[in-house]
Amino acid sequence: NAYLSKIATNPLSPLTQVSGPADLNYTATVGSLASTISLTLTAQDAGSVIKINGTTVASGVASGPIILTGASTPIDVLVTAENGTTTKTYRITAVKGLSDNAYLSKIESNPFASVTQVSGPADLNYTTTVSSSASTISLTLTAQDAGSVIRVNGSTVASGVASAPITLTGA
Repeated sequence: NAYLSKIATNPLSPLTQVSGPADLNYTATVGSLASTISLTLTAQDAGSVIKINGTTVASGVASGPIILTGASTPIDVLVTAENGTTTKTYRITAVKGLSDNAYLSKIESNPFASVTQVSGPADLNYTTTVSSSASTISLTLTAQDAGSVIRVNGSTVASGVASAPITLTGA
């Protein structure tokens, strides 16, 4: 018997079975900032040998950290039955979830003026004062998360790059 009775992950992640050879393929979605995952695999038969990416691990004991190498990391699990010939291959793909960080780390204006936070919904409102002779202003907004999309007045702007000039109207 070369089957697993239990697959657990750390960080804890629900496993989704996906179709594939013998339906022994799973996806585990982890947080966007996760850099490693550990697996605790339990064999149905105590005499089975379990290998994760070629390294033998004990049944029911957490593996060492497995480094996540990008948005999707395949992890191969080979279970060999006590008879030494029957094997089952599992594939667990750790997928990093999308970030929910929509915050800015920096706000700059051109012409330069101080930017002040004011109260409002979620306190994400800002004000600035420029010279009365200024007819436009550009904003340079830097996202905390490099994968974020920034829009200024409906136009997409790269993080850390000045927006197109915004026409100023009277006070």
